[in-house]
Amino acid sequence: MLDTRSLEIRIVVAVIVGLVMGAVVAYLGFRRKFKQEKAKLRQQFQQVTEENERIFQDRLQSSMTVLQMEHEQALQAIQKAPPASTDSSGIVHDQPLMTISVDGHPEESAHGAPVAGNPVVEGASKIPSSLVQVEAWGNSGLVSAIPGLSRYALTADQKTRQQVAVALGKIANRAGLRSEVQTSLGILAKLSRDPEIAVRCAAVEAIAQIPSSRSIRLLNQALRDSAGEVVQNASKGLTRLKNVKLT
Repeated sequence: MLDTRSLEIRIVVAVIVGLVMGAVVAYLGFRRKFKQEKAKLRQQFQQVTEENERIFQDRLQSSMTVLQMEHEQALQAIQKAPPASTDSSGIVHDQPLMTISVDGHPEESAHGAPVAGNPVVEGASKIPSSLVQVEAWGNSGLVSAIPGLSRYALTADQKTRQQVAVALGKIANRAGLRSEVQTSLGILAKLSRDPEIAVRCAAVEAIAQIPSSRSIRLLNQALRDSAGEVVQNASKGLTRLKNVKLT
């Protein structure tokens, strides 16, 4: 009877020991597999990061090459331009300017004909009224100016479109997280796809002033822009919004 009891105890002990050893082996196996998966994920993440960095550097180098070529072409065009006419005294003569009389009409020459003039004087180096208005709205920093700015977002004048983006950025910077500022993202999204690089740069810079998840998406899209300046602004914007509470 004692031998049977002792045998049962030994069997139970052996089973318990077997279960414990099995659990230890399973845990060690799981831990080893977890470390392998972790190392694999870290390697994949590193590869993706390096690939993105390579793509960014390639695009930046390509954009800088294009800008350099355009700069050289512009210099060549300036060098090939014909010089202004000079008289025997060596004084450079520009196109004669139109003179304006007191009553606002062009003065006449001795032969009774109006003096030939430069049309630039007639316009007095005109600055589009829309550009002046947009700059004033931006300097005001008032969110109530956003609807007015939206009307000029699709104007044909490139400088005005660029100034719309700059103005929206100024307003967003001053107004903070106010809901009215969020509505300007729709305007800036369109301007960030503008044909002109300067407009896209200004739009991306303005988007970075608005802390929202949509701003993050728009800046990520701008990272794929063909212009290096736009990509740089988008990268700076993402860095800025990384530690900002998003709405």
